[in-house]
Parts: sequence; C-alpha cells; structure tokens
Amino acid sequence: MLDPIVVLEHALRARLLEERLSLLARARHIGHVPSAQKAELVLVAAALALEPSDWIAPSHRDWACALFRGLSLDAFFRQALGRAGDPTLGNASLGGISARALRILSPSLPSPAHLVHACGLAWAARLRGQREVVLAFTSESGVESGDFHSALNFSGIHRLPVVFVVKNLGVELPRPPVPIREKGIAYGIEGQSCPNEPEAIHRVVASSCERAREGEGPFLIEVELSPKVDPLRAFEQSLINRGLISAESLFALRRNLLADISSAYQSALEALPLSQGSIGAEPYAL
Repeated sequence: MLDPIVVLEHALRARLLEERLSLLARARHIGHVPSAQKAELVLVAAALALEPSDWIAPSHRDWACALFRGLSLDAFFRQALGRAGDPTLGNASLGGISARALRILSPSLPSPAHLVHACGLAWAARLRGQREVVLAFTSESGVESGDFHSALNFSGIHRLPVVFVVKNLGVELPRPPVPIREKGIAYGIEGQSCPNEPEAIHRVVASSCERAREGEGPFLIEVELSPKVDPLRAFEQSLINRGLISAESLFALRRNLLADISSAYQSALEALPLSQGSIGAEPYAL
C-alpha cells in the first residue's frame, strides 16, 4: 500500500534540492540544472511500484529517481560541483546519474535515445530468464522522435517487460491530434492515461509492471500534468485536509530536509576537486 507521507518526503526533497541547485546555477557556481518540471510526484509514485531488482531508465530531467533509489545528497552535490567522490567520475552532466548498484540506466542526450537502451536492457533480462521490468520515463517532446517509435516497435515485437511513462506537461509542443496513450496501438501496445495523483499513478504502474513481468508485453502510460498547478503544493494541502499531516509537521519536515541539503552541500564544497586524471578515466565504469 502506498504511504503518502513517504511520497511527500521524497518528492519534497527533490524539489528543495532543485531549488538550491537553481540558486547555485544563477550564481554561476555550477552549470545548467535540468528541471524536473514539477513532476516529482510522478517519479516517486511510479518508482515505488517497482521491485528492488527492477531498473529505471530516466531522462536527464528525472534525476530524482537516483535520490529515491538511495543516492546520497552528498554524492549528488559532489557530482554537481565536480568534487572527489563524484559517482560518475566527471563523465556526466549535472543530474546525469547512473549506477549499476541502484539499477539506474544512464540518461541520454539527445533524449529520448535512452528508451531504446531501456528496450535492450529488458531484452537482456528476457534472454537471461530474469523477471526484471524496466520503467522508462520521457516527456511529450520525446514522443515526436524516431527513438520513441523505435522503442515501442522493438518492445512490441518482442513483448519486452518495459513500462513507458510519458509526462505530458502540454507546453513543449502543440497537443498532437492523437492522444499519446493511443500511439502504442500501431505496435500492439496497450496504453492508458492517468491523472497526476500519486495513488493513481502507483496503482496503474504497479499493475502494468506486474503484467509485463508475467510476459504480457510492454505498456504505455500517459500522465497529464498541468502547467498552471503545482502538484506538490496541491498534494501537501490534500494531506493536511485529510488529516494525514499537520501544517506544523509539514513545516518541520521541510526544515529538516533543508538542513540535510545544506549539510550535504557544505560537505561537498569542502571536498577536493576531481583530479584531472580521474575525469573521463573510466567512461564505462557505470
């Protein structure tokens, strides 16, 4: 059963971290910060539906998945600042976290080439006889690319255990004449839409993952976001209204998360810079 407080904590941590990183970017202390586009609840609720052995294939905006899977704030800041202890050894741009131990596939630029890679990972799991599922994220702009259709075509033919989640904010491109959820029809892939509500997202993704695990093939899920509504703030208010958290407890949670972020930033700031020899030394280490 989905614990809404756990969802809130993970989503709020990602939001507060992005706000701190954006301040650092504006001060030119770090480079460009790829925004999660207020989709933290989608990422957390969907990832909570996975088994520990399943994989996540994020886009460059979905670095919150690494935090959820166990990447420390300290390691994230070391990657952002180019300090010793950077888990990517200087081989990735900000947020481009990948880790075999965390079962997170490398994001790709240009997006969404990682969707094809996700299919390759699912195919490998199938050939090895493993019951792993790959959860792959992209945005509405990725739907217009050839890689998106290549991924759906390949996964549909081989009935691969891949669940594609499209975060449709509706601002990157004009709305297509055909709903995104229906684009899988040509490839024999079942599609459905889902409101941007953690309970609904978790339920739909969990069901799709279980069916994919049992050999029913890939699934396409469209989550419709609204550029005019902050879903995290609405979720916080909903929890208060339902009596699941008080305004005082929410304030305390925010304060504690900010303290953790500040502590991790200071720790990374005091670390030594990455040595020139380590940068790019092991491009295939992850």
